[in-house]
Amino acid sequence: MVAVNRFDDDVAHPLEEIRQALALPEHVPMIDCDARVRASSKNVLITLVDHLRTMAIARETTP
Repeated sequence: MVAVNRFDDDVAHPLEEIRQALALPEHVPMIDCDARVRASSKNVLITLVDHLRTMAIARETTP
């Protein structure tokens, strides 16, 4: 998972452009955030836990 920390005056590159620059496959979640904002940071952690849970379930069901 990649959390892109955005600031008010930051030049915003689209997530897809960042994905390409980092050569990340489509299954890697990406999310915008502002680490200074508690709710935004909380959303990043929730997204991470959801992704890890999905990966764990997929491993359990794969023979």
